[in-house]
Parts: sequence; C-alpha cells; structure tokens
Amino acid sequence: MVNRKRETLIALLAVIIIFFHTTGMADQSENFRNNKTHLPRVVSLNLCADAYLMAFAKPEQILGLTQQSSDPTLSAFVVEASNFPVSGGRMANILEQQPDIIIINNYSPPPNKALMDRLGIKIVKLDAANSYQSARTEILQLGKAIHRLEAAKAYLAQLDKELDELPGSASNSTAAGGNGVANTASSNGRPTSSPSPNSSPRWAEYSDWQG
Repeated sequence: MVNRKRETLIALLAVIIIFFHTTGMADQSENFRNNKTHLPRVVSLNLCADAYLMAFAKPEQILGLTQQSSDPTLSAFVVEASNFPVSGGRMANILEQQPDIIIINNYSPPPNKALMDRLGIKIVKLDAANSYQSARTEILQLGKAIHRLEAAKAYLAQLDKELDELPGSASNSTAAGGNGVANTASSNGRPTSSPSPNSSPRWAEYSDWQG
C-alpha cells in the first residue's frame, strides 16, 4: 500500500512538472515575441518587401523571400536575393519555419486569422506603393514591425541622398516613375530600393493560405 501511494505521488508530481514546464515555455515564447530587443524572423510573400528586407533587416531575420525575387524580369536584386532562402508560399512549409512575421500584399488571399493568432504570427500587409512618399511610409512601417526602425531610417536617408545626386533631382523625391522607389544600389551592395510593385505575383502558389 505504501509503495502504491508513493508511485501515485511520483506520477502526480511528474504531471505537475510537465504542466508547468510546458506553460512556462509558452509564456516564455510570448514574452520573447513581445521583447523589443528580439529581432523577429520574417517570411516575405511581397516582392517589394523582399528588397526592403535585404536592405535593412538583419540577414538572420530573413527566413524566406518570394520566388519572384529570383526572377530577373521582375526583380532588380536577383544576385542579392540568391543569398537568402526562397519561400514557395505553402502554409505548411511556412509554419515549419516558425516565423514571427509574414509579409503579404493586396493580392494575397487573407490568411486564417484565428490560426495566425493562435500561433503568435503577425501578418504585415504592405500595399503596392505607387509613389516615393507612400514607399517611404511602408519602409518605416516595416522597419518598426521587424524592430529595425533605425536601420530603416538610415536606409531612407541613403536613398534620399542617392536620389538627390541623380540628374533632375528636384523632382526625384516626389515622383519615382510610378513604381515607388527607383531601382538603385548602395555603395555597400545592399539594395536601396524596391523592384516594381506593379508586377503580378503567382498567387496560385498560395492556394492553401486560408487554412
């Protein structure tokens, strides 16, 4: 009888330890995501965001860029993009990567919000910027979301400088040819602009997004 009670107490203690360990890990994960010193890991399903991420995100933050980032007819930064993984856009594959943030655009099917909330994944939606000013807004929005706001501001400052040095610079800061930010590259080889946001991505690849 004593041995049975002892075994029961040991089993109960093991259950309690497992419960609190699991709960503690969940709380720790949530605190980790909310910690502003934590750099969120990102999957991009937005061609414009690809260039932004390569310009001012930390490389280890980028879990995947769009397939279009590797297409020279759509992206001005194919060489830079070759240094990063490419996302096929399938929900199952994305979830395996355990991202903190997924970047989408107006063409993306809306993700299952309940599922994203349950997994603690933030969805950041960037529109296809049709002016330099709207592109600036999106850059700052993304910089804040990925905890790289100061780097995003530095990126904009460099971009402003390079645009001002171009011929006809008086109008460059207010008009960027209808494609948001002009395609340029900084002296350190990192992108200082986005590819054209007007190119249509192959959204059939993301057919399982609503979950």
